[in-house]
Amino acid sequence: DVNAISVVGNTAYLATNNDSGEVVTMDVSNPSSPVLLATYNAPGQLAAGYGRSLDVVGDTVYLGRSQMNSGAEFVVLDASSSSGVIPALPLGSRDIGTALVPFTVYGSLVRSTLGFLVGGSASDGKLYVEQMNNFANITDYASVTLPNNSFGYALDCEGNDIFVGSRDGANMGYLSVITSTP
Repeated sequence: DVNAISVVGNTAYLATNNDSGEVVTMDVSNPSSPVLLATYNAPGQLAAGYGRSLDVVGDTVYLGRSQMNSGAEFVVLDASSSSGVIPALPLGSRDIGTALVPFTVYGSLVRSTLGFLVGGSASDGKLYVEQMNNFANITDYASVTLPNNSFGYALDCEGNDIFVGSRDGANMGYLSVITSTP
């Protein structure tokens, strides 16, 4: 499955369910004939580690994924190579869940030095805000519990407003608007 797509120039980045290639890069300079450039297997998984969301800013890919056991659910990758190959070692990562509770980042969005992540585990869903001044040391900045502990599935940002789409265990959908005053 392709869970998210971001296109920068002639390169398409795809977040996929392939647990040995969560990110696929493709040359789309000829839209009628895309060409596979490379796949990227995120480190730290012992089982499924599916790519669920991504955001590409400049030459950096921010990958959100499902993690069924130990490993990071949020991974920062170097996409500066013109060949589309992403180096094996990430620039940084953040393990949000625990080894005992599977966790998924269904939406990721980066603005300046803050990463906004939505997702959840079996027991709760939140909007997580991560401080990323230093990719080697990504830290929690804040979190917002979503209505009725719903899982966040999608997000967008416009100005100082973050929009989060979520769904609870009873399949009730929510749109939350979170505002920050500068």
